[in-house]
Amino acid sequence: MIKHGVVSLLALAAAFLLCGWLLPGMTLHGGLLGVLWTTVLFAVINFVLGGFLKTLARPLVWITFGLFLFVINAITLKVTAFVTSDLQIHGFGTALWAALIMSVVGIAVRLVRRHADGSP
Repeated sequence: MIKHGVVSLLALAAAFLLCGWLLPGMTLHGGLLGVLWTTVLFAVINFVLGGFLKTLARPLVWITFGLFLFVINAITLKVTAFVTSDLQIHGFGTALWAALIMSVVGIAVRLVRRHADGSP
């Protein structure tokens, strides 16, 4: 269980690095420690604020067949950027693209982990 949590956090850190490399409007500062700090902070903010927003916006999530979850993730990314100086996101569009990229990386990690565990 702890191994899965560590793998998930490292994958999220890799997703942050990928977004910082691909998206000109997203900048990471502070080196490796800054990325790890941003990752942990984002995970906490996404757990607390993201959970609240997902509950609040459940009808919108249903109506949009889950696409509104990208908006919620973009909001949590912008809040994370507001809280720490190690992450800068210029514009909500950049946050939406980052949310999409991070979701794809998360899905890929879950698929690889499921395959490695021998689950269908």
